[in-house]
Amino acid sequence: KKVWWKDMLSYLGVKEIQLPEVRESGEVVGSIQPKIARELGLSADTLVTTGALDQACGAIGVGNLVPGVISENTGAALAICATVDHPIFDKKGRMPCHYHGIPDTYMAHTFTTGGMVLRWFRDKFCSMEIDISSFIKVDSYNLLDQEAAQVPPGCNGLVMLPHLQGAMAPESNPKAKGVFYGFTLHHGKAHFVRSIMEAIAFAVQRNIDVLEDLGIKVDEIRSLGGGSRSLLWSQIKADVTQRSVYIMENEEAACLGAAMLAGVATGIYPNLKVATKKMVSIKKQVKPNKANMDIYKQGYKRYTSLYNSLLDMFKKY
Repeated sequence: KKVWWKDMLSYLGVKEIQLPEVRESGEVVGSIQPKIARELGLSADTLVTTGALDQACGAIGVGNLVPGVISENTGAALAICATVDHPIFDKKGRMPCHYHGIPDTYMAHTFTTGGMVLRWFRDKFCSMEIDISSFIKVDSYNLLDQEAAQVPPGCNGLVMLPHLQGAMAPESNPKAKGVFYGFTLHHGKAHFVRSIMEAIAFAVQRNIDVLEDLGIKVDEIRSLGGGSRSLLWSQIKADVTQRSVYIMENEEAACLGAAMLAGVATGIYPNLKVATKKMVSIKKQVKPNKANMDIYKQGYKRYTSLYNSLLDMFKKY
């Protein structure tokens, strides 16, 4: 309805006058204030336009404008966004639905733990890689990539649950914990790094399963965020989901999406479809490796079975 929910405002004790006017994303709302223009070195004629939710801007910035395309953002968190042309209501409460930054369009959108797991592991257990990276001027994550690439798909049976802050979408279980399962004397640090990457890829697949259960088609994945810098990680996601993963030229797609909305609002582009053709570029298509399909099917089965088998343990401890 594009209005504030009056019953909810009443419940919260908030008056509508305390809130900003509800406007579509990509609309001109005024001109910059002279004082702010001077401080920023901008023209006094600079227009101010409405933006959108960060993940909505990210979806726009990777060309996720129509059903069939999803965007996955592996930053600190993992965000999955699917564009839909009508509201989707999940009776099981797994997948919320938001109004998109595209007029009269909606977005099925979830969050779960993402790149923060790899960062945690690097900071706690990879001091050598951090020191070496500082000495040779290479990103420490690149070194971890190189190590993980030496481990075969499936990590020789090692599987990880990445729930270091509880399980978010689609499990919604704050009592869940992080788990490494299946390691032996034959496993080393590189196995643990790769198992984290595979765990996040399995989390992507978990959310795709929910999308498909809700009748949302998923044909391809557009990848953004810091995780998209890792070609290995993108390949793992492609192999697990058996879908092409498209790495974007501009990984800061949320900023690009906001700029695209501003371009449409100010008349530089007639609509987002044209803006996408002009501003969105794909850097690389990562195709799924069919040879790894069965390995990752088994890995995904272990991942989901491990979580389900620990539900009682999570509740008790």
